[in-house]
Amino acid sequence: EEMQRFIALHACGGLPAVGPGFLEVYQELIANDVAADIARDLVQRLQTEHPNASAEAVRQALCEAVARRIEVAGPLELGAKRPLIVALVGPTGVGKTTTIAKIAVEFVYRRGKKVGILNEDVRRPGAEAQLRSLAHLLSLPLASVEGPDQAAAEIGRMADRDLVLIDTAGRSPRSPQALEELGAFLRALGPDEVHLVLSSDVAEKSCLDT
Repeated sequence: EEMQRFIALHACGGLPAVGPGFLEVYQELIANDVAADIARDLVQRLQTEHPNASAEAVRQALCEAVARRIEVAGPLELGAKRPLIVALVGPTGVGKTTTIAKIAVEFVYRRGKKVGILNEDVRRPGAEAQLRSLAHLLSLPLASVEGPDQAAAEIGRMADRDLVLIDTAGRSPRSPQALEELGAFLRALGPDEVHLVLSSDVAEKSCLDT
């Protein structure tokens, strides 16, 4: 008990000044690669706002506090310009293709819009097959391209679409050549929006590096 009180008082640069129950939450956040300053602020606020809450209530309050910190850009908004061109970029394996599939289903099934997909990820096995299955299911055009000139031509053929989604190949953020290649591709197409896709369970440092 004495040690727990000592730990609770050790707030400056170390553990937060919170009780044992909240200290366990803090340690769990740290174990899951949440930055120490963010974890400290979260548990201190939790203890101030819910000093006598049960463990289950504390966990629920924590989830709500984390959700409030996540800035959401909102949905894609279609305007007078047609088509709205949206590119997704990011490292390999973060879910760009899966995210494009979800957006396409939303706009085709729920909104009744015309969607087209441009696939630049022709090197990764399975990526094109996944998109072709989606395109067949939703009866929408899919074009796989290998360079900026071919991509620009295919965009022109999709002028009747409300939304064109571009699935780019995964690239390492530490490769200047790969990033220059991606930059040239995007400059040639001039998308209205470019979204960076990241995995939500990756450590903060890795996300910031990307």
